[in-house]
Amino acid sequence: MKKILLIIPSMAFAGGAEKLVDSLAGLLKNDYEVSIASFDPPGTNSYFQNAIPFYPLGDGPKLPLMLRAFTYQIAAQRLSTLKRDLRIEVAISVLWRADLINALSRGREKIVSLGVINILNNGTNAKMVKLRGLVGFVFRRFDKILAIAPEIATELSWLYKLNPNKIGIFKTFLPPPKALALLPDNRTRFVFCGRAVYEKNLDGLLSVFALFTTRNPGRQLVIIGDGPLLVNMRALAIKLGLTVGTQVSSDAQVLFVGSSPTPEAFMAGSIAFLLTSRHEGIPTVAMLAASLGLPILAADCQGGGMRILFNFPPDQPLSDFKSVVGSSAGVLLPIPESTLPDTIEVWVRAMEMADRNQAQREKWVKGAIKLAAERSPESVRQEWISTIESVRIS
Repeated sequence: MKKILLIIPSMAFAGGAEKLVDSLAGLLKNDYEVSIASFDPPGTNSYFQNAIPFYPLGDGPKLPLMLRAFTYQIAAQRLSTLKRDLRIEVAISVLWRADLINALSRGREKIVSLGVINILNNGTNAKMVKLRGLVGFVFRRFDKILAIAPEIATELSWLYKLNPNKIGIFKTFLPPPKALALLPDNRTRFVFCGRAVYEKNLDGLLSVFALFTTRNPGRQLVIIGDGPLLVNMRALAIKLGLTVGTQVSSDAQVLFVGSSPTPEAFMAGSIAFLLTSRHEGIPTVAMLAASLGLPILAADCQGGGMRILFNFPPDQPLSDFKSVVGSSAGVLLPIPESTLPDTIEVWVRAMEMADRNQAQREKWVKGAIKLAAERSPESVRQEWISTIESVRIS
């Protein structure tokens, strides 16, 4: 059986890229011998419970910036050894650190990069713009670079002067959820799922909910996920006058439940799923929400992924902050920023529509279920196999 290796910086926590790797491994395991490698400390367990062989290779010594190249070389040597021992034919990496080490460790195998988020105007990826000569040199070593959305593909091609023939689009998917609901059904809830990082814009989300709940008491916001800004976001919620809890039985206005390998258990039964991100590709969690029949209220985030899901033209602007753009599965909104009150107001009105307009919500529910069906594993499996085979024999 042909051998595929998926590579990612870490599989120790839940995130969109990590879930993508987990789902892709599950999709391909019946057609290929699939393994996953990360740079977590040896002995680390994958956050996701599956039977896919997992190899945490370690991150190398923590060296000063001037010597950081040695850290990458050590990681690349470990990865090269693993590729050779497993007789890997195609190595697919996700996120820049994994891309760099995948390229440095290249042997006879083909290498593929999956681009899952935009680079330009994304503070987290600022160094990839500043050092675009080096990044472009690395990317040009790849046999194929697949982007999660056309806007990201165009950006990668232009920014790093890549051969257009090596650029492609990959289609995301999600297996159907299985977990039962964990939260009691005596609350009217909205739900958010994502890491507490700048890109996910929890500060904008909390500003929206603080205004919403003053007009609509008795509602609860469930936040699923962890991350480096989580403590700050809890403090912000309190500063905004919101009550905060962590237990599933809590009647607090904002419930921080932490990360979960089955976030659908906390999402099921919500009024709507809220995605306030500043930057996204096509978020896996939005497809998960759709599979649960949740209307999706989404920011028009940089990266263009939500426009793809909602079939909204990539070059068509939102008309203004006082109007929302409807989709069969939900609604596209401006990115909510506390410094732009109009963006907060339009989110509140959209949430009120999902909460109060039952006829509209039912239309969104039907649209969400249809969207999820279009992104099922069965609908994309053959596309992935064709892509891998075309790379493997090229």
